[in-house]
Amino acid sequence: MTDRVEKYGLQVAGNMVAFIEGQALPGTGVDAETFWQGFAALVHDLGPKNRDLLAIRADMQAKIDGWHVARRGQAHDAVAYQAFLH
Repeated sequence: MTDRVEKYGLQVAGNMVAFIEGQALPGTGVDAETFWQGFAALVHDLGPKNRDLLAIRADMQAKIDGWHVARRGQAHDAVAYQAFLH
C-alpha cells in the first residue's frame, strides 16, 4: 500500500511528494507550500467540473454505442450517422 501525505486536503502518494519537492521544484523559484496550496486549489476547483464533464461524455458515448447496436449488421449510412451526431 502506498503511503499518503495530506497536502491542503489532498491525499498525495509519498513518492509523488518526494519527487515534486525533491526533483521538480528545486530551481524553479516555487517553494513546496506555494505549489501544494495552488495545486490543491486547482484540484478542488476543477475536480467537480471534471466529474460533470466525464458524466456528460459517458452519456454521449452510451447514446453513440446504442445507435451502433441498433444498426448492427446494416450498411453504414453516413448521412444518418452525421445527422444523429448533430
